[in-house]
Parts: sequence; C-alpha cells; structure tokens
Amino acid sequence: MPTISSNPIYNFTFVLNQNETYFNYDLLNSSVVTRMVMNQDGVLRRMAWIEGSSTSWVEHLTTEITNCDTFASCGPYGLCTVSNSPECGCLQGFELKFPKDWGMDWSNGCVRRTPLNCSGVNGDKFWKYSGVKVPDRKFIRAEQGIREIRKPIQSSPIR
Repeated sequence: MPTISSNPIYNFTFVLNQNETYFNYDLLNSSVVTRMVMNQDGVLRRMAWIEGSSTSWVEHLTTEITNCDTFASCGPYGLCTVSNSPECGCLQGFELKFPKDWGMDWSNGCVRRTPLNCSGVNGDKFWKYSGVKVPDRKFIRAEQGIREIRKPIQSSPIR
C-alpha cells in the first residue's frame, strides 16, 4: 500500500498467500491512543485521541485519494483514469452498458462489444494493462492458473 508506511508509532503488514489475505496494524507506541476504521467502500482512516482538542479524535491518515481509489468505481470491465474527464471508460473491446446513464452513474460499467470467438480464427487476444487494481480475491479460484485461463484462446498471443 503506497500511501501507508511504517513509522515509530505503528507498523503495517499485508499478508497474501494461498490460505488467507489480511492487513495487520501493530501499535508500537502504547502511549498513543489510536484507532483505525474502514468504511463500506474500503476507505481506511487512522485517528488519534488528542487530549484538549476541540474534536478529540483527529484524523491522521486516509487511504482514499481519488475516485479511482475506490475499487470497481467504474463498474465491471470499466477503467478509471484520474487524468481523463470523465474518469471512467471501458477496457478495449468493451462498450458502455447503459450509455444514457453514464454521466450520472458509472457503476454499471461496460459489456463486451462482440462475443468471444475462442476458436482463435478471428484473433481474440489478451490485452496487457498496467496500473489497474485486480479483482476482489473472493472470486478467484486459487487452483486456477494462467494455463487454465489461456486454454480456450491458447493460439492468441498477449499484446
């Protein structure tokens, strides 16, 4: 997580393995009263209790920086790019699911423009994208590797 780094007060650890995925927060300085809260959108906030302050809990960190930091903010097969206006668009080969509603709500995402042709005759391909968030792990089958995913379109090279 690039926006969170270790320091003398707390340390963060992210664990991702075959059996589990979790984020750990260790308080290293017991004289600090602090709490972390994650909302339903996955935005993490760290707050510290400050004696004598007008609000008592003072926010020191939040992980959300832009709309694109919220996972799947552009919906299925959508691509969020902060420097674009609007921020949401579709991956190559996809189009808006509901073009009429696109200006108000991006969460419906995109749909495939043409059906897959897994025979390899019409050139279905894997496209390489960088800087995108991967899907939620609860939908990933750990035993399914890239070889199994590629079998239907094995003759198609990665572009």
